[in-house]
Amino acid sequence: MSTHESSALPERRERRRRKRRSLQWGGLGLMAAGFVSLAVPPSTEYGVVLVRVALGFALLVGGLFAALLPIFVDALGLGED
Repeated sequence: MSTHESSALPERRERRRRKRRSLQWGGLGLMAAGFVSLAVPPSTEYGVVLVRVALGFALLVGGLFAALLPIFVDALGLGED
């Protein structure tokens, strides 16, 4: 391994760590948006409630997937080069 390759390793690890962290924060943001979408006042029309609940659960599931994906990738060793 040359010196150029060995100096690039910490940069790649840092870039990968930042990408993982941003994906986790994005997932948490999607989950928060899902919870906000699920907060429907009682006087809301039935059709609007259905759309908001469907959107809320889709955001929750997508956010959970995005937040947990980096953890599973690390645990299974799939993210290593």
